[in-house]
Amino acid sequence: MTVQYWSFAVIRDPLTRFGSSVSQRLKAYSDQPIQKRSLEDVRAVIGETIDYLSRQPQEQYLLPPEYIHFQKQVDYVDLDGERIVDSLYSVEDIDLLLADVARRVGQSLVEVGGGKTALQANRAVVFRNDLMRRVIEAARPVTDIVGKVLPESAKQPIRDRVYVPRDRRMKALFESEHVHEFIRDYYADDIALYQQVSQRARREA
Repeated sequence: MTVQYWSFAVIRDPLTRFGSSVSQRLKAYSDQPIQKRSLEDVRAVIGETIDYLSRQPQEQYLLPPEYIHFQKQVDYVDLDGERIVDSLYSVEDIDLLLADVARRVGQSLVEVGGGKTALQANRAVVFRNDLMRRVIEAARPVTDIVGKVLPESAKQPIRDRVYVPRDRRMKALFESEHVHEFIRDYYADDIALYQQVSQRARREA
């Protein structure tokens, strides 16, 4: 008996995905996540990453685990030049995906996250500046204890003063011409795929 499955993939803008890939690699394969690193540390990691990826084959190629977060998105949806995934959505159009899934399963899907969008729920944050990072980390045993006793209503205003979105603070690093030039070259197929999916979503809106 042949079983038919519907498959889908969510495509992200390669220019913004690169920063998330750096964050995830540091979280999974280093002793210091991005929020505990100085801007100079992150700049060095970006440089090392670009140097490594630039030496890899341009054709479909499986990166090792420590660099898997940088795998090209086309490698997940195409095989030997043939599209193997049924439907593609951009990350900005998750509502379209949810609507399609709801139609297929015959049930409305309630978004999880208290009204937050998918992008807001997945937003990475870092310390507001390096001085704040050093002070908080030096007092970590104390701040951990305080964090356990404070009510949640009191924690959020503190977080808002201590942290800022990663992409805001590190904008100059991830949006430098050197980084964008690398992304435009290495992820050229991903950029074309993202533009194709985004244009289709606008036509269907």
